Amino acid sequence: MRVPLDVALLDAGYRVLAVHRLRPWGMTRPRHGVAAVLEAPASSFERWGLAVGSRVAVG
Repeated sequence: MRVPLDVALLDAGYRVLAVHRLRPWGMTRPRHGVAAVLEAPASSFERWGLAVGSRVAVG
């Protein structure tokens, strides 16, 4: 990736376990219990109010 991203690590129930802002070419460390990852342009999560404990609707 060439631009900063917001990244949310989600469990199997789509609850947010952690939120990170990644710089270009950045990575997160593996984390137990992560079943999915949500990526969005930097600052999106702040605008959406997405934080640890939030649940993401899928589908």
